[in-house]
Order: sequence, then structure tokens, then C-alpha cells
Amino acid sequence: MIDKKSNLIPPMKSHNKPHPIPYKQDNSILETCQVLSSEIILSVLLEKMIKFILDSAEAEKGFLILKKAEQWVIEASAIRAINCFETLQSIPLETVIEKSKNPLLCKRIVKEVIRTQKPIVLQNAMDQGRFTRNPYIRNQQVKSVLCHPLLNQKRLIGILYLENNMNTGVFTPEKAALINGLACQAALSLENAQLYENLRTNDAKFNQLLDALPIGIALHDQQGQVIYMNQAGKSLFNFQIDFNSIGEDLAKSYQIYLAGTHQLY
Repeated sequence: MIDKKSNLIPPMKSHNKPHPIPYKQDNSILETCQVLSSEIILSVLLEKMIKFILDSAEAEKGFLILKKAEQWVIEASAIRAINCFETLQSIPLETVIEKSKNPLLCKRIVKEVIRTQKPIVLQNAMDQGRFTRNPYIRNQQVKSVLCHPLLNQKRLIGILYLENNMNTGVFTPEKAALINGLACQAALSLENAQLYENLRTNDAKFNQLLDALPIGIALHDQQGQVIYMNQAGKSLFNFQIDFNSIGEDLAKSYQIYLAGTHQLY
């Protein structure tokens, strides 16, 4: 049951039974979790995640909000009516103006979930809860809203925001349970994808640094296979490195010697 006074889903009491997830949806959650756990490219993950959640929850539009450089930004959006899906937009949450002509979402609800780290479900936002006087809620005539934190080991990774302005009561307890079942895996997958994205960015910066050096640098693995050579190295030998040449073959092919000796590298 939803606490109308606080707009938050209260903890289940011992005498209340949790809302069961239908068998088909339970299988769907498992399959989706497997898909999300195997995806590490952030843009692809965001698109898969927002599409599945939009369809499963019967939302008309949805947003995924992540923390980036110490600020909350909208990184994925989906609007069913125009079949629009966008990722990596990095729209700062603070720039969302609820009184504007075409606002994206109810910023106040999102901020409340960020603050409390508890989900908010409104079956009729215009008539229920503490947000009835909010400019966005009134102007957009918002009906059904679900805003859920994405937590990994009690760390807030992101926020999921869903709306359906066609009907009231869309986000039923069963749908809320479905979203809750996906939230943990979504948070874990998002965190892993963000870490990978940061590594790729740092790796690209490191390669740029090496390419800027005036000396030739080559890296090889334990078998002697070259895995990287900077621009100065390629210019020095005046060739495009053959990564299939390994060990002594590489040294012989390009006459590479140990410094100060006539011994092949």
C-alpha cells in the first residue's frame, strides 16, 4: 500500500505479504538481468535498459539520471509517442525548468528520491500527495508517476523516472515490484559500465600522451607480440607495425637490437 501522506513506499510489515511478480514477468526479469549484466558499453546499456523498462512498466516516457562530475545529469530519455530514444545527453538536472514550455520531468520528485533514496509512486499526481501544486504536475496534467533509486550496496548510482499521462493507476504494486526487482542489477551494470567508460577515456588520454612524445615507444606482451607502438616509433622505423610478428621474428624483420649491443632484441 502506498503511503499517501509521505508518497513513499513504506517497508513491508510482518503481517503483510509482498506483491508477487507473475511467473512470466519473473522470467522476464531474469532474462533482462542477464542481458544487462553482459553489457558493458554505457550507451548500449542505457538504451537497452530504458527501452525494456518503458515497455514493462507501460510508461509513456522515462528518464535515467546518473551522477557525473559531482552533478546529476539525464543520460537517457525515452518518449513512446514519437518513438524517441536518446542516450549520453548529459543534461544537468539543475537546468530543468519545471515552468518552461516543454519541461522534461518533475525535478522536485527526482530530488526527493535523491534525498531519501526511497521510491515514490503516484497513482494520480494531480490529486495525490505533496506534489499536487507543483508547476510541472499542474501544467503537464501528470497522472501516473514512478521514481525509483538505483542502489548498489547502499550507494546511489542513479534514478529512474517514469510517467504515464494517459491513465491513472498505471504503476501498480506489481509493476513497482518488477522495477524493484530490476533496480539492483541495473545499478550494478551502470556502475560497471561507467567504470569501463572512465578506463577507456583514461586509456585514450594516455595514448595521446605517448603519441606526443618525441621518442619511439613500443609495448609487447609476454609472448613478445607487439600490442602498441606510438607515432614516433612508427615514424622511426617507417612502417606500419605488423602485430602478427612476435619475438625474434619481429627483431629480425625490423633489425631491432638491445641498446649498446649487436644482440637482437
